[in-house]
Amino acid sequence: MRDGASRRINSIVAEEGGFTLLELLAVCALIALMLSLAIPNLRALYHADPLSRSARLVERAVERARTKAIESDQPVPVTIDIAAHRVAVGQDQSGFSADLPEASAITSVQVDSVPAEGSGSIVAWVNERGMIEPLELVIRGETREVHLSFSPFVAPRITEHTGLAGTRSPASPASGARIN
Repeated sequence: MRDGASRRINSIVAEEGGFTLLELLAVCALIALMLSLAIPNLRALYHADPLSRSARLVERAVERARTKAIESDQPVPVTIDIAAHRVAVGQDQSGFSADLPEASAITSVQVDSVPAEGSGSIVAWVNERGMIEPLELVIRGETREVHLSFSPFVAPRITEHTGLAGTRSPASPASGARIN
């Protein structure tokens, strides 16, 4: 009798060809549990690397300036404030602005192949067609640095250099250090 009942249940399931509500709820609960465990780890990973975060913020600022310049059909400035660890888009900085993490420092900036000196603000312009004047930045962390290169005709180039010899903490630059 038991074999007959199980054959009958198997034939009913084979005819129906679907999942029960209980099975779907169990799968949704497992997915929710896995996401609740994974998201905090992913968030910590994102915030753990200030050097990569700084590079992404600068890249995002340049992309927003390009979009804003094309939409408004007017040149848009990208302002990099070395001392304040800040990058901003637009004359009034209303387009986009972000503070770079303190654990990273902009150590070198060149606009149109001219090195910037001092620790003030440097402005690179994006024209109304979305082309930026050549811009190169070096952002340094504790043990590595990231080189960002923007040009009018190619996608941004980002390269990373690790194992820097004789590095200093970005928060304590040598006295009289010059941005070059």
